[in-house]
Amino acid sequence: MNSMTAKFLFVFIQILFFCPLPLEFGS
Repeated sequence: MNSMTAKFLFVFIQILFFCPLPLEFGS
């Protein structure tokens, strides 16, 4: 796995985990 793929997966996982959090705590 090259660095581009690793970086993409890292950002994708971050968005997946941290995007729903404000929605849960905000309501």
